[in-house]
Amino acid sequence: QLHCSWNIKQGTVDLLIVSESGEKLYQGNRVDHANFKLVVPADGDYTFTVTGSEAKGTVHIQKVDE
Repeated sequence: QLHCSWNIKQGTVDLLIVSESGEKLYQGNRVDHANFKLVVPADGDYTFTVTGSEAKGTVHIQKVDE
């Protein structure tokens, strides 16, 4: 599992999480606030893409044990 949280105070942020097979696990466009757990289906490599425009704030993604 991943614990995902962010608090964007200004600007815009897009977030994309993709598995090594190309499966989208999460896509959020113009996100501002979030706090949730994301179940990751398997071990492997994942790509996290964070794109911001004039953004200020925080993005936290952390692996958590079940």
